[in-house]
Amino acid sequence: IAEAAGSPAPFPIQPRSAWNVRSTSTSTTSALKMAVVHHTASTNAYSSGQVPSILRSMQAYHMDTKGWSDIAYNFLVDRFGTIWEGRGGGMGNAVIGAHAMGFNTGSVGVSVIGNFVGAGAPSVALEAVARVVGWRLEAYGVNPLAASNFTSGGSTSIPAGQVVYRSHVVGHQEVGATSCPGSIQGSLQWVRNRARNWYDWTAAMHNPIGRADGVTGGDGVITSAGFAYDPDTSSPIEV
Repeated sequence: IAEAAGSPAPFPIQPRSAWNVRSTSTSTTSALKMAVVHHTASTNAYSSGQVPSILRSMQAYHMDTKGWSDIAYNFLVDRFGTIWEGRGGGMGNAVIGAHAMGFNTGSVGVSVIGNFVGAGAPSVALEAVARVVGWRLEAYGVNPLAASNFTSGGSTSIPAGQVVYRSHVVGHQEVGATSCPGSIQGSLQWVRNRARNWYDWTAAMHNPIGRADGVTGGDGVITSAGFAYDPDTSSPIEV
């Protein structure tokens, strides 16, 4: 189980150490406001055992050729539905990626490994995208089913300073001149709906739980039995 700002992820995420990541430095901002969904436009024909090397190659391209500080995406999902931590620090912080020019600050980039122009994405991959999106947006109180105004920092389709009204969960093509994320774009409403389920699930993890097993009394003494647990603190809690 991965730790994050807000609540632990209620599903497994493969950490950066699982793909032998290179040492990097990243920048953060105060909050996440949007999720941007991508595909990597790379091969769809890979085994689960090849994914770590694919991620290393992607990171090398982004750093050595593009000149970026780390792999572009905050999280990646393979065709088997496994979630991988991408850019460093994003498990518990609003890390600024390099996945959506003009909209990197305040967004979480989630990319499915593969090329889905003309091909459908596996349902397990879409489910994994929804999980990450719902979990990360919940940490900042951002409803996956809502929309807001966003100011472009200057993308390939939206000039710097232009205010656009967008869903809190968008495909890359909604903020840049690209075909990304291919056919996944047509599944984004399903992703939003399912992300809201995971948003609610994650939010419920904040709520204290407990049980009163009974109360007995006599001779001026009252004794109660039971338990109370608040997942947001390790300190004693008032009952």
